Amino acid sequence: MKAISIAGRTTKNCEVQTYEGREFITFSVAVETYQKKQKGVMFFECTYYRTGLAPHMPKGTPVAVSGEFVADEYNGKTYLKVRASEVTLLGSARKEETASVPAPAPPQHENTTSQDMDDEIPF
Repeated sequence: MKAISIAGRTTKNCEVQTYEGREFITFSVAVETYQKKQKGVMFFECTYYRTGLAPHMPKGTPVAVSGEFVADEYNGKTYLKVRASEVTLLGSARKEETASVPAPAPPQHENTTSQDMDDEIPF
């Protein structure tokens, strides 16, 4: 197995697909690269078995993906793929896409006094 870990942003909304009765999600990730002081982008097509992540991965979501690396050739082009064994959401979609959603209010605690707060860190 050729293992790989990548981090980047999804390039389209995550989709749930079915093959031979098994559901999985597909998504693509754009990863910034730097070679000889030139910035570039590599694109990886990813598959993952946990379909519950699909609604949480719209276009632009920062993710980290680890799994098996696969390079396929088709019509003279090389396609980079990851069969993910782990997907970690690193944040939400870009700010301009979520700007209309208000942030939740911080929890309010009653009867909090300065005596309840301990300034010392136990580690």
